[in-house]
Parts: sequence; C-alpha cells; structure tokens
Amino acid sequence: MKLLSKLLFMFSIVALITACGSDDEAPAPNIENAELAFSAQNPPIEIPSGLSSSSDQNASQINSQLLLVNSVSSIFASFEAPSGAEKSNTPVGRKSNNGRVAATQENVVVYTYTATTNDGQGNSVTVSVAYQITDTGDDYVFELFYKFDGGDYIPYLYAQESKSSLREGYLVVYNIFDDENPGTESLIRFDWEENSAGVFNFSYDIFTARVELVVNPDNSGTMEIFNDGVRTFRGTWNAAGTEGTFTYYNEDGSVSSSGSWTA
Repeated sequence: MKLLSKLLFMFSIVALITACGSDDEAPAPNIENAELAFSAQNPPIEIPSGLSSSSDQNASQINSQLLLVNSVSSIFASFEAPSGAEKSNTPVGRKSNNGRVAATQENVVVYTYTATTNDGQGNSVTVSVAYQITDTGDDYVFELFYKFDGGDYIPYLYAQESKSSLREGYLVVYNIFDDENPGTESLIRFDWEENSAGVFNFSYDIFTARVELVVNPDNSGTMEIFNDGVRTFRGTWNAAGTEGTFTYYNEDGSVSSSGSWTA
C-alpha cells in the first residue's frame, strides 16, 4: 500500500478501537485510569469563530492548521481500554533506541484485546492490541502496540505527559508498515507545553514540514510553518479570529510578501 493508504488504515484501527469505548466514570487519578489532557470534548486549541467563518485565504490557512491540531484528539482517544480487555502488570516494551521508557511490574499496567478490521484492499486483518501505561514518577507514559495475525507486538503510539497541572508532553506516531524495522520510524510527532501564564505552545512535525503554534489565554495567537527547516509562512490572529497579519517567505528565508487580513 502507498503511505497515504497505510496512514488511513492505521487511523481506521484507531477509530475502531475508540468505538469500543470504556465507561464514562472518572475515578481518582492513578496509573490504571491515567489519561492525557486532551479529548474530543477538550481539544488542544479553542478556535475563534471568526477564523472558521472567514473567506480570507490567510485566515483559512490558519484555521485549517488549527483544525488539524485538534483532530489529534482522535489519536489521544485510542488510549482507552475497552470493557472486557485483559489486564496485567507484565510489560510489553522496554527501553530501546527510540527512547521508550523501561517498564517494570511495579510501575506498569497493560490492557490487551483483539479487533478485526479491513486493510483497505478487501482483506480482513486481525489486530491484537496492547495498551500500556507506565508511571515514571513525574510523568505518565502511554503506549499502544499492535500485533498482526499472530506476529510480534509493534509499537504504534507513544505519548508522555507530565503529572503537573500544566499541560506538557508529546506524542509520536510510528510507522508500523516498515518492512525492515516496523515501529521505529517516526511519522508524526506532536509536542505541547503550557506555562504558568496560560500561554500554550503546540508544534508538530510530519515528514519535512513543521508547524509551530503559540496560543494566548484570550485565544489570539501566532502560527509559523517550516519546510526543511526554512520558514515559509507566519500568521497571527486576534482573540475573535476576525483579523491578523501574514508573511510569506522565499526558499532562502527572505520575505516574499506580507500584510494584514480581515475576516
């Protein structure tokens, strides 16, 4: 399959697993019910209404990136164990070259279950899933492993987030379809950090592109896009999302055009 098809297949599994769901109760936080700060009900960024309704191309570009960031909540939602999952304290993964944290029976809980889905080519695929939570002391580590048709568990998702009240963490999506070393190549990485003043920094890297966002407590913000390390766009928006600025850059990093936009 081509890379896009593979990515769609991976996210279809996420949707399938998420659909299984778990109950909505919220017991006191501990390793067995630890969860990331974001969810479909609480996405990373509150998008001003002016951005989503604007026909200005600069506002639309900013809005599309914010929507993409919020769509990551569907990935976060996969860090849930459906009812009926088998629970154990036997670690699935240990520390390796990609930085995964070593787990022991004393600081880990693992939920395993099985799902069946379609590979996009009309073939039924059995997926064994292991959802592992590790308590490192200061952080929680969340990992999702897939096992296809009886093979070995392959790392798919890795997230780590501080136990602090301020949101700080990262999530990596690994390539589970690499023929030689599945589960080692990073496809997408998301990073987020909130400071005590309420300023929220969020970035993601995919292939050669990087997007950096700074969102203020009033929902105004700044967005920058980079390709191969060279900045190609910088945009700002106000709290209502009704006006802002834009700057486009040439391949050498010099300014191509700039100005202001109004919804």
